[in-house]
Amino acid sequence: MDACWAWFALAVVGLIALFLIEEVYRRAEMKWFATKEPWALKLIDREMMEEFRRKERCEWCKRPVARCEPHHVLGRGIGGGRRIDHPFNLVALCLECHRSHHDGNPPLKCDLLAIVAAREGVLQDEIEEEINRIRRL
Repeated sequence: MDACWAWFALAVVGLIALFLIEEVYRRAEMKWFATKEPWALKLIDREMMEEFRRKERCEWCKRPVARCEPHHVLGRGIGGGRRIDHPFNLVALCLECHRSHHDGNPPLKCDLLAIVAAREGVLQDEIEEEINRIRRL
């Protein structure tokens, strides 16, 4: 009987620990995940992603939408490697424009860079330089 209570207590402690870890990540405004592989460096900002989802218009076609999809201009890579949630690297697209882009149709990468450049008041080259600078960190 004591062994059952020990396992039960261990399970409860484990669940509490998981809840606390999840809460820390949820409350964190920005988290760096660094591993030994430089390609896996990620800058994840869940708050910013939600901000882009809440936009009411697609930044490409300008149609009003209930919820946008944030698109990483300079790709996330397979499995989210090199994911950088930064205003210079995000565009709010409607579902149709997002699918169109991933199918190889407009909006193309250069179109998305132009949108971000206009929104942020910088040149397209500056956007790519900043994202590449962050990737080198």
